[in-house]
Amino acid sequence: MKPILVTGATGTTGAEVVRQLAARGVPVRALVRDPAKAGALAALPGVTLVKADLAEPQTLAAALDGVERAYLVTSPDPAQVALHSAFFKAAKAAGVKHIVRHSGLGADVNSPLGLGRWHGESERELEASGIAWTHLQPHLFMQFFHNHAASIRDQGVFYAPLADGAVSMVDVRDIAAAAVVALTEPGHEGQRYAITGPAAVSFAEAAATLSAVLGKPVQYVAVTPDQAREAMLGSGMPEWLATDLANMFAFFATGQAAFVSPLVEQLTGKPGHSFADFVRDHVAAFR
Repeated sequence: MKPILVTGATGTTGAEVVRQLAARGVPVRALVRDPAKAGALAALPGVTLVKADLAEPQTLAAALDGVERAYLVTSPDPAQVALHSAFFKAAKAAGVKHIVRHSGLGADVNSPLGLGRWHGESERELEASGIAWTHLQPHLFMQFFHNHAASIRDQGVFYAPLADGAVSMVDVRDIAAAAVVALTEPGHEGQRYAITGPAAVSFAEAAATLSAVLGKPVQYVAVTPDQAREAMLGSGMPEWLATDLANMFAFFATGQAAFVSPLVEQLTGKPGHSFADFVRDHVAAFR
């Protein structure tokens, strides 16, 4: 079996894709910029690290040599379209047959959000590349709550600009499971998959779940998008990202982010993780 290349292999989603492929006995080539940060992945059976960088296209040929299938994910970045374009060109030259690309719900070249536009532009370019494609469009990660772990742990409170809206958050493990199916089984070429959790959850309900699992009161405090944006800027977040996230949550707060997709269960044969599952499985981070 030829190796599957996974980019962003030390990131939240990429690392989980590597782990799940390795658990299936699939040979994996994990693309990393710094192999020193990927020791745990290198210890997995069938995983080989390859040092490369999408920002240095000349490094991609060796990483892609002999690869027929690849999973493409990168961190949010204003240069995302150019980075993905470089990968598509290198993949085409290397003879890659299928790319499963981590996109996002709302990807559209006309999106009011930078992240949505960039994903839309990259989706369009991949579709025109001549390489078979699958777009995974996940919703807000449950792992978002790790950003609030310290305040939940130390103060029993978290702040977010969601008002009373509900969001069908998805566990990264389920995004990875869907990716693994698309990478290893036929019939997913040319498909666009909306990936959500099994239920829409308001942050008041999330606070109740955290309280029940942790055995202590946890409170959700709603703030305005502007307040959230200022807090994110104060933490050192780039202005473009703070603005995009604040606007994204303002949209979520309208209640239009509660759409639940059945695709995780349809693709994997198992229901997705609930928010309670996520909290129980990550309880050490919040307690």
